[in-house]
Amino acid sequence: AGGARRPGPICAAPMLSRAIRSAARVASASKPRRVPAASRRALPATFALARALAPLASHFLRGPPASRAFSDMASDAAAAPKETMRRDYVPPAFLAPKLDIFVRLSADGKDVTVGARTTFTANPEYIARTGMAAGAVPALQLDVDLKHVDVQAVRVNGKEIPADAVTKDEATSTLTVSAAALAEAAPEALAGGEFVVETVNKQNPVENLALEGLYMSQGDYCTQMEAEGFRRFVPHLDRPDVLSLFSTTIEAPTGYFNELLSNGNRMGGGDGAAPAEFLTAGVDAAASSDGIQWARWEHPVPKPAYLFALVAGKLSSIDDTFTTRSGRTVALRMLAKEADIPKCHWAVASLKRAMEWDELRYGREYDLDIFHIVAVASFSMGAMENSSLNVFNIKYVLADESTATDTDFDNVQAVVGHEYFHNWSGNRVTCRDWFQLSLKEGFTVFRDQEFTSDLASRPIKRISDVDVLRAYQFAEAGGPMSHPVRPASFVTINNFYSVTVYNGGAEVVRMYPSILGRGAFRRGTDLYFERHDGQAVTCDHFCTALEDANWKDLPAPDAAADSSPFKEGEEVWVDPPFQRCGERPLTQFRRWY
Repeated sequence: AGGARRPGPICAAPMLSRAIRSAARVASASKPRRVPAASRRALPATFALARALAPLASHFLRGPPASRAFSDMASDAAAAPKETMRRDYVPPAFLAPKLDIFVRLSADGKDVTVGARTTFTANPEYIARTGMAAGAVPALQLDVDLKHVDVQAVRVNGKEIPADAVTKDEATSTLTVSAAALAEAAPEALAGGEFVVETVNKQNPVENLALEGLYMSQGDYCTQMEAEGFRRFVPHLDRPDVLSLFSTTIEAPTGYFNELLSNGNRMGGGDGAAPAEFLTAGVDAAASSDGIQWARWEHPVPKPAYLFALVAGKLSSIDDTFTTRSGRTVALRMLAKEADIPKCHWAVASLKRAMEWDELRYGREYDLDIFHIVAVASFSMGAMENSSLNVFNIKYVLADESTATDTDFDNVQAVVGHEYFHNWSGNRVTCRDWFQLSLKEGFTVFRDQEFTSDLASRPIKRISDVDVLRAYQFAEAGGPMSHPVRPASFVTINNFYSVTVYNGGAEVVRMYPSILGRGAFRRGTDLYFERHDGQAVTCDHFCTALEDANWKDLPAPDAAADSSPFKEGEEVWVDPPFQRCGERPLTQFRRWY
């Protein structure tokens, strides 16, 4: 908590606040929760303790305005935080099959212009789910952090939408175009046809200290969009089940940046201003072509907004190539500050080993013409698997024989492998919503664990992985932050980038080949990637693919399996690998999630 600590009993304030907050959450729950018997027996005592300590907490939390952080916590405890529930999932009202972005960068990170041209279409699944009348169209609600993004214009099919038809809500970080205005500007939307929305915004990345969206690191531009950073960049449907074909045009002053990078393959660029055809409506052409450079990137595979990336900086590189098993040559580029380049060679070698291993063990070949790794000093995560443009914190990618230990080298190899493996387990097949985070992270942790095991010592690697579980995951599971691999609810998704979701999820995935056998597991993953390539799916889809690949004539999986609670007395898994549990062979795996 912020603010200065007062001496003496005030140090107990966080514990008192947590106790009161916990009791309030349980008391205000709209439905009874499944609570272990031991915890149920303890609830009366918990409520009594909270009631008894409330006046004491209030006394200790009183203080001058400069020290009111604890007091704020206590006042918030009475109201349960707003939770997002997995069972409440609703498909997006619109799909966005195409998104064309134009970014005009400045030398100092201020007054950056971002234009977006998005093709939308009404989502038939949403219309069917909500029972919307034929010929009707819902309002278009876009996610945008209005505190940091100044949206200056909104156009639909080239027509500027009047201000009174656009609702901007800072509290919910949304921009909404009314259904009436949308129907008037794009009548084809009423018949389910495509329409184009263009937005222009201004932002100051140099002032973005959250390291989400577009920001600056040591004078270079960088992005971090997972989980909900894209709304700090462009008004969009910032959710993982909206997949788009991205194209990005970057315009920047020369002399400051020698690299202008984004996802996909480079389709053009050079000195001078970007061609007018790539500018969004409302973005003025550059006053002069002198001292300007541009680059255009196109990503040929649909992806969600959280996998978008942009990097612009003065960087040095190591350039290499990899030949895939089908004979294609892929350009590999490792970029970092010039002083860090000597420490990047191990990362490049690790990347090539990961690409070869994924072809041999999973049959997964890299799909584009180029693959970038960029090392930056200011990065909120260890690394990020943005499609074709991985961004790493320098701590997790630099290694030099004169200073790094064997463990450092192993860790760099594992992290480079992990982010590359996401190209299929996370990018080509992504998660439907953030409750399914372990679908990509647990599976990919298992894959990087196997990668290290095959290249080094399998017993030593397994001991190391179990040590992590015992030291961190067991403690998390036994403490106040305990949660399942696939949570039922969250207040903020960032809380669930946890050792349970990552490493605990990897243990669930490990049980598939352990029980079914490696061959059956490979048949299942082959079907999973083939069936769901270019889709956003759930943990249940993964389980179903493994069943369908290894059993014949199975009944259709329960459509409500994702939200069905565990029922007392249900049949459990007993005799692996072919004892059926309920109607589907791997029902027990669904419970483990």
